[in-house]
Amino acid sequence: GDLRYDPNTKELIWFGRMTEEQKLDLLTRSLNKEYRKAIESFFTSSQPQEMQADFVFTGSQFFKQKDGSQYYMAEAGDIVCVANFGDAMIDITARSSADNAGLMFEPYTERLPNRRTAITVDLIPVGLAESAPAAPDKKP
Repeated sequence: GDLRYDPNTKELIWFGRMTEEQKLDLLTRSLNKEYRKAIESFFTSSQPQEMQADFVFTGSQFFKQKDGSQYYMAEAGDIVCVANFGDAMIDITARSSADNAGLMFEPYTERLPNRRTAITVDLIPVGLAESAPAAPDKKP
C-alpha cells in the first residue's frame, strides 16, 4: 500500500492493507490531529474483516444454445458466489463486482482445505417456514 494525496479532492488516499509497521511509520511523520486520525482510520478500515452479507437463492438462469437446447448456467461451476456472477445459483445480497479484477472479498486461506479434498456443504434455508405457503390439507 501507498499513502497518496489526491490534489483534486485534497484528500489522503490509502490502497491495500496497512501493516502495523506502516501505521507507526506514517504516524511519526506528523503530529497533526487530522492526519493522525486519517492514518488510524486507514489502518482500521484496511484490516481483514468477516464478510457481512446474507446469501440468497438466485436460481441462476438457462441459456438457449444455438442448437435450441437449454443450458443451466450454474453448471459452469459458480454455485455459491460472492461476486454477483450472472450464472450463480446462490449469491450474496450485497452489490459486488462480477469482474474478476474488481473482486472485493478475500478468503481466509488458512481455513480452506487442500484442493481436491472431499467436503460436504450443508445449505440450510432460513426463513422458509415464514414465507412458504401452507401445505394443502389431504382428504382421504
